[in-house]
Amino acid sequence: MTSDIQRRIFEHNSGLVKSTRNRRPLDIVHYETFETKSEALLFEKKLKDKKGKINIQLLKEDVNYRQTLFNKP
Repeated sequence: MTSDIQRRIFEHNSGLVKSTRNRRPLDIVHYETFETKSEALLFEKKLKDKKGKINIQLLKEDVNYRQTLFNKP
């Protein structure tokens, strides 16, 4: 979670974030904005669970899945 996405991707791709250092370069496949920090934290938690990790892999592979998963009514 960040309020400055450009700075955050720079940190990851520069090796400043230990958890992603060995997976560089990283690409942004999706981002969302939220009204509150608590909403953002809930969304991030869902992405980090087992089902969320599956969704992230599918996002990387299939643009149509990306549109389906994040299409808001």
